[in-house]
Amino acid sequence: MRIVRSFNFLLVLVLVVIAAAYWIHYAPELPERIPTHFDEFAQADAWSSPHDFARVFWEIILGFSGLFVAISLFLQIAPAGFIHLPNRDWWLAEERQKKTREEIADSLLGFCAVTLIFFLAVFHLSVRSAIDGSERLGGEFNWVLGAYLAFVALWTGRLIWRYSRPPHPESRER
Repeated sequence: MRIVRSFNFLLVLVLVVIAAAYWIHYAPELPERIPTHFDEFAQADAWSSPHDFARVFWEIILGFSGLFVAISLFLQIAPAGFIHLPNRDWWLAEERQKKTREEIADSLLGFCAVTLIFFLAVFHLSVRSAIDGSERLGGEFNWVLGAYLAFVALWTGRLIWRYSRPPHPESRER
């Protein structure tokens, strides 16, 4: 399948490897309690052990990336009835179906990659606050969250714009 050779698929794999390298580097430095939840003032208000933190870290990194890779692969073989798009008959017509499926799957993998970067940034802020003893997220969290939410809005808007507008009349004849 072409999707496993896409840039976004490779990026997801690289990010999982980066997560592993990150964990190998920081795990020995972790204190006995790691902040895992922060209040509205970015001050820690819940903690976990390094073991529990590692479990959640890997559940999120591997679970999220595995889910999105599986969905992207499933989109390549799923019956057309499983794919809900505006103008579905046009987008999933025989001559366009493969390209449409690949575009959507690749877009999902791009979303996955950016979300993994967001997760890694948030985990890093939590680990940093544990190691430096501040038990505060720091102002960077607002920037990270704002950038991620902006990406989600743009990504969603792009998908809506791409697939909800009726195809141009001349392109229907092709």
